[in-house]
Amino acid sequence: MTPAQAAHASDTSRWTIMRAIKAQQLRATRDNRNQWRITPEDLAAWRIAHPAHSAHTVREDEIDHLAHLIAQPAQESAHPDKGLQEEVQTLRKELDEMRLAIAAATQRALAAEALHATTEARAVSAETDRDRWHEHAKELAARIPPPSTAPVPQASFWQRIFRRT
Repeated sequence: MTPAQAAHASDTSRWTIMRAIKAQQLRATRDNRNQWRITPEDLAAWRIAHPAHSAHTVREDEIDHLAHLIAQPAQESAHPDKGLQEEVQTLRKELDEMRLAIAAATQRALAAEALHATTEARAVSAETDRDRWHEHAKELAARIPPPSTAPVPQASFWQRIFRRT
C-alpha cells in the first residue's frame, strides 16, 4: 500500500507516515516506479509500537494540554500535582534519549562525510593516475615507426618449392 493508503488505514496523515519512514520507524520499500510501498504487516507493527501516532497527532495532544491548563484555576497551577511531576520526569528522560540519539546520528553523519571525502580523494587520485598513464601510452605510440607501405617481394610458387635451405 502507498503512504496515503497507510495513512488512511491508520487514521493519521500521510506526512506522519512519511516521517516514520524517514526515521526508520516504519519499514517501507521503493517499487520500480520509485514509490514507497508499505506492507500491512509492517503498518500493523508500527501501529502497535507507536500507538500515539495512530490514535491522534502530537498537535492535538498539545492543544488538549493547553486547554486543560487554561481551564484549571490559578491556585492549582501554582502547585502542580504528582501526575504532572511524573510527566515532566518522563519527558525529561525522553529528551535525554533524543539528545543521545541526535549525538549518535551526528557522529554517524561526520563519519559518513569523512568516508565520502576519502573516497572522493581516491577517485581524484585514480583519475590523475589514469591521465598520466594515458599520456605515457601516447608517447610510446608516437615512438613506434609507421608500418612500411612498400610491397614485400613474394617468391614465386616454384621458388618456394625448390628453395635451397
